[in-house]
Amino acid sequence: MKKVLLGVVICCMVLIAHNGECRPQDNLYKMFSKKDQVKVFVHDAQDKSNAQKVDLRELRQEIEDALILRKSINFEVVSNKAEADIVIDCKVKEFVWMEEDPLDNVHGVVDFVADAVMIANYARLQAIFTVKDASSGKVLWKRTIKATLTEKDMDEAKSMPMANERAIKVFIRKCFAKPHDRS
Repeated sequence: MKKVLLGVVICCMVLIAHNGECRPQDNLYKMFSKKDQVKVFVHDAQDKSNAQKVDLRELRQEIEDALILRKSINFEVVSNKAEADIVIDCKVKEFVWMEEDPLDNVHGVVDFVADAVMIANYARLQAIFTVKDASSGKVLWKRTIKATLTEKDMDEAKSMPMANERAIKVFIRKCFAKPHDRS
């Protein structure tokens, strides 16, 4: 019985250790914050949504601009993948614009009523952001980012750059921001 139990414990430890090696990191701040400079190549964004409405050149440029403006990590955007330390991919999964905001704020009766009464336009962008090590191709970080906007007088054309900006802010924060103490 002891040998079986010992075998199970060893198998569990091996599986846990192996799972930890393959799982992308929660945040890349510690990996890059101490470096003088991180060279980054941003691939052309791809639109895998049914809408096919996102301006992919604009999205790529906005990702590059946001990285350059980052102060806690010094990013240098490079035009050649071979020069990069990391590579960023962005695949748009969904873009939705609605004339009327859907009822989605259901945290209580007051919030629900306020959400139902408010008349505003709505946009949602979902994209998969992937950060890879440029030399090995290993995925360092990968998440689906969802950005939603509710604004008065926001037509579909106006909503697209706003949704891009919001999604990129969320990506930068989740991927490269200094983690907060969770205690």
